[in-house]
Amino acid sequence: MVYFLPVEFKRKKILSSFPWLAKKGQPFIISADYDGLICASFLHHHLGWELVGYYNLSSLWLSEKAKINSGNLIWVDLNILSTQGRAIGGHIISPNGEFPKGFKSSCNPNIMANLNANKFNEKFPFSTLIFLLWLHNIQIEKELLARMLVLHSDASWLKYQEYGKNVNKWFSGLENYDWKWLFQKVNSVTFEKRVDEILYPELKKIGAVSGMSKLSSKKLNIKSRQFQFNPDWDDDDWYNDWVELMEDDTN
Repeated sequence: MVYFLPVEFKRKKILSSFPWLAKKGQPFIISADYDGLICASFLHHHLGWELVGYYNLSSLWLSEKAKINSGNLIWVDLNILSTQGRAIGGHIISPNGEFPKGFKSSCNPNIMANLNANKFNEKFPFSTLIFLLWLHNIQIEKELLARMLVLHSDASWLKYQEYGKNVNKWFSGLENYDWKWLFQKVNSVTFEKRVDEILYPELKKIGAVSGMSKLSSKKLNIKSRQFQFNPDWDDDDWYNDWVELMEDDTN
């Protein structure tokens, strides 16, 4: 069965509404976690964007360049209520169907689909990275590790297992992308073993694991790994390793 979204998603229309998403060399701020970092790798590699700060919902770290360009920042994997700020993220931001005017500058698939907290089970089920890949129509290298690194963002592979009906609805709405390959065999023992035996050790080796999430896999009950970092005390070594790993495997 094919499920449909209440709106039709078109790349050209979205990029016309948010033209800054296709501009080169933009200064941006990310969430201080795995999801933000992998978006940063993508945006720097494909659009030459410059990472100038981090935000973890309680503290904000800004470089001097961020302060100079304070009126021109883009917030990635974040939804910031600002009449001037620009943002891209996939969080539910409306509790009751009303969207504050500050979010008009936020590229958010849930806002486009008019989804609020009352329809939480219908929300965009994937990561900001996956939305960016679809929006720019970029297919990653057909390598297992590359695929797992992408699917680990916002635990997208686990959401595929858990919310199949909603996932299929978004597949049908976000057309013209090779979803079948990206999510192939995700709901299998083999894929879960590969995540546990290949992906998680690789992330641990570069210091990109800080804890466990509440989500567990369907077959082997594997707990998803999380990574939050604090720019005050995390050094540059893991970040350099991270960038090298991301660019090698997600070109």
